[in-house]
Amino acid sequence: MFRPILTVAATTLVLAACHESSTAPAAESTSDNTLTAIAPAPGRVKWRVKLQGDYSLHSPGIAADGTVYVSLPEGKIYAIAPDGSQKWIFQAGLGGGVYGPVSVAGDGTIYGAGLVPAPAGSGATGAIFALTPAGTVKWKFDATGNDIIAGPSIGPDGNIYAVAEFPGIGLFSLTPAGQLRWKTGSFGEYGPLGQEIAFGSGQLYFAFDMVGMGSPSLFGYSLAGAKRFQLPNPADNSQPDVGPNGNVVIESFPTGVGLSLTGYTPAGAIAWSYYRFPGNTQEHPDVGPDNTSYTVRNLGTLLALDAAGQERWRWVDTTIMLQPRVRPQNDLLFMGGRVSYGQSGYFQAVTSGGVPLWRVALPDEPGFPPYGQLFPVTRPVFSPDGNTAYGVTDVLGDGANPYCFLYAIDLTPAGGGGNRAPAATLTATTSTAIAAGGSVTFRGSFTDLDPGDGPWAYRWKFGNGKLNGTMTAQGSNTRKRVFSTRGTFNVVFSVTDARGAMGTSNTVVVQVH
Repeated sequence: MFRPILTVAATTLVLAACHESSTAPAAESTSDNTLTAIAPAPGRVKWRVKLQGDYSLHSPGIAADGTVYVSLPEGKIYAIAPDGSQKWIFQAGLGGGVYGPVSVAGDGTIYGAGLVPAPAGSGATGAIFALTPAGTVKWKFDATGNDIIAGPSIGPDGNIYAVAEFPGIGLFSLTPAGQLRWKTGSFGEYGPLGQEIAFGSGQLYFAFDMVGMGSPSLFGYSLAGAKRFQLPNPADNSQPDVGPNGNVVIESFPTGVGLSLTGYTPAGAIAWSYYRFPGNTQEHPDVGPDNTSYTVRNLGTLLALDAAGQERWRWVDTTIMLQPRVRPQNDLLFMGGRVSYGQSGYFQAVTSGGVPLWRVALPDEPGFPPYGQLFPVTRPVFSPDGNTAYGVTDVLGDGANPYCFLYAIDLTPAGGGGNRAPAATLTATTSTAIAAGGSVTFRGSFTDLDPGDGPWAYRWKFGNGKLNGTMTAQGSNTRKRVFSTRGTFNVVFSVTDARGAMGTSNTVVVQVH
């Protein structure tokens, strides 16, 4: 499962380059493009914040002033300023479950879900909290009857929409003052993850597996609570999205076909359906402002489908890509991923035409070997100007003291401004003229003038091999190296800070006779 804390520290992360060269496939291609290398992205991490909690499964909420709100399954809602400093933490009830996204209204009101003591009897029930921008409670609605399994999401009419699991009140709507407008239906979800409700064409959409209540279904309702349709065959844990043309795009699992992507009209008719063998796994789709749908299939194939469900382009990588989202400018996709199972995570950007731009490698968190990899777990979201992306990473294997990180990634064309590289130096503490089979001891040292830039990734290049590692404090790293063959060997020590700026030392030459 995932893992993620109470005191937030605006620290940053180590960026080690995934590859050392860059190639890019042609845009707008309908053939398979395979990426063999992608440009590393030094300096694109603006900050990261450590959160006291196991993980987050929900996209952060973003206010008009740029404040970022993150919900954790322990019931905490964090408010983080655009500069990465903590504003406040709100405990939304009892904790101990997985709840929905944080939604922010135009007036700055924050809506989140939590688990609270049942108002009429023993046990607990789901509740919707409305908070001021200062983190105080405006109101709480707890007459839900069971856990919240979708929402709270803000509709285009300014009202709040959510779903309580059976035998709760089902789909319901609240006014901005917390008054119940209406309730309807009965819904079930095995292992509820709390999805976002999608809106379009004056309607709302969500999907559940309906365990014990019927077949998995996609539902469409009016904003007044009238049921428009119930359609079968969404894939497990599907998250619908709606394009400007009103079509609902969702992961589907048609009988006898396999995992697909399907577009439905607002009336519930199939507009298109896409499948290409093999269809083993599929990420939540994101629909851009031009009605292009983006998803990842089979872990390593990034797809773009036009408004008719026809393939615009595909990009095949050797890594595992997760939950792509296109930013409002419609020029690039941002997503998380990991190199492979058991290996490091990353964030990356790809143009909306299918050309890879850059990749930010995430460090392994020290103290959890062979785990400790940072794994992106939320669908990314963007700042109001679209120039910063936010995502939460789990720390795999963090066990009894779980925590996670909220990352802010610079999406501007230049990226990474204002970060000074570490200053690295290298000395040999023993003779550098040796016989074959002998050894030399080196000391690599560094300083970093920018606060909060650790931990740091270091790399030794000995001329007869490389060695990588991580340091959590400025200072020195000593290594003894054996040189088995004759020749001249150039030794270099380099250090990369948490925002990706790299400093390289002087060269020490070893002569082996």
